[in-house]
Amino acid sequence: MIVLPLLFSCASEVTVPVDLPPVGDAIPVHVHVVVPIRPGDRLPDLLADEGLSERDVQSAVNSFSKLLRPEKVRAGAELRLEILESDQSLLGLDYTADDLLSYEIWRDPNGQFSAGLNGRRYDTRPEAHRFVVHHSIWESLKVAGLDRSLASGVSQALAHSIDVAREIQDGDVLTFVVERRSLDKQDRGWGRILAVRREHAEQSLTVYRYDLADREAWYLRDGSSTGLPFLRTPFPGREAADAEWVVPTPGDALPSVVFEAPEGTPVSSVGSGTVTTAGMEGDAGNTVRILHEGGFGSAYGHLGDIAPGIKPGATVRKGQMVGRVGHTGVATGSQARFTFFKVEGTRWVPVEFASSVATTTETLTGDARADFEKTARDMDASLASAKTAP
Repeated sequence: MIVLPLLFSCASEVTVPVDLPPVGDAIPVHVHVVVPIRPGDRLPDLLADEGLSERDVQSAVNSFSKLLRPEKVRAGAELRLEILESDQSLLGLDYTADDLLSYEIWRDPNGQFSAGLNGRRYDTRPEAHRFVVHHSIWESLKVAGLDRSLASGVSQALAHSIDVAREIQDGDVLTFVVERRSLDKQDRGWGRILAVRREHAEQSLTVYRYDLADREAWYLRDGSSTGLPFLRTPFPGREAADAEWVVPTPGDALPSVVFEAPEGTPVSSVGSGTVTTAGMEGDAGNTVRILHEGGFGSAYGHLGDIAPGIKPGATVRKGQMVGRVGHTGVATGSQARFTFFKVEGTRWVPVEFASSVATTTETLTGDARADFEKTARDMDASLASAKTAP
């Protein structure tokens, strides 16, 4: 069936089927409306404002909720509606969350709404880069003329094996492989970090990303996992300029590490778990506490802001941002206070982080090992081809 466009208004596009019904029958006109989403807009209100019936609004919202909570629609995005002009009934809705994913609902012949996802994939190619560390990974990428946003992925990959904030030193050579993404032949920036190599004096450490069905995972060249259930630092994205153990003072029950870093620097959870506290805690200021598996807990104090969605009962993943460096509570400057605990019933007993974390490793076997070997060989070739940034 051929479809001809008709001018309806500057904001709408009308399509009419050419195979016309018999004379005397009304021509069904489908109106396509683009609705911009502004801060504070609610999905039910946006639909009602387009003249949809209360029944259609409720049915559409209920169907949409099977895919995405309505309050999760993002300001700056758009809703695309298809409406039958004769009775203002909704025929379909499309919400495009990003380049790759759209949420769709449509009315079936029985008048019921169905819902589904429409996904796409980026085209990717690997790029390899090498640079010498001076002061920090974040600053070194800037000096080398590379995108500083890559610091998060590079640091977090290494943080599974070493304490990035303490162990990375001036003169270390870091080489990494990263995805370069495109869509419809248009550049879409950086994707995932695929491998990172650190060369320090006569030693070399290389970690390779090899995702399992249920999680992101990092392995060494022999197929063994990096083996750490926790990151070694809450700063996987941009290491602190200075970090030191704080000696407990009288009345201070928290033998913590204070990381000094520029205000606003992201602070990440060292492990997956459940948020138990998110708010002011006396001298520690804005604090997030997280209960991890294995009877451990962690706390992040002096935060300027707590990240959206971080509240008691929320689930967090390892490396997820929980807040930003600030100077709330009794702080000597722009800093974050990190404390690790052994949880014994209702008691959270502060312990030294490095000596508390058990190391458990797993080794790939069978088909997974063979597939990993191919991945590692490709990454080794890419790492070897990298040229040192000036």
